[in-house]
Amino acid sequence: MEVEEEATVVVAAAKEDWVDTHQASKITGFTYGTLRTWRCQKKGPPFSKVGSAIRYKVGDLQDYMEDRIC
Repeated sequence: MEVEEEATVVVAAAKEDWVDTHQASKITGFTYGTLRTWRCQKKGPPFSKVGSAIRYKVGDLQDYMEDRIC
């Protein structure tokens, strides 16, 4: 239950906000490792790399999850 509450707080921030892979994992429910593997395979939600930092846009994560549900 605690993870869901944290994810809700992150998602509620704003669609334009950027999160790291750990936060993206909480939002999507996919493990950190799955998101990492998908990046290497050019799959999964869109992400950006800033230097060595990987970031996901909250709105892109929400859109990706909505597309997977429908």
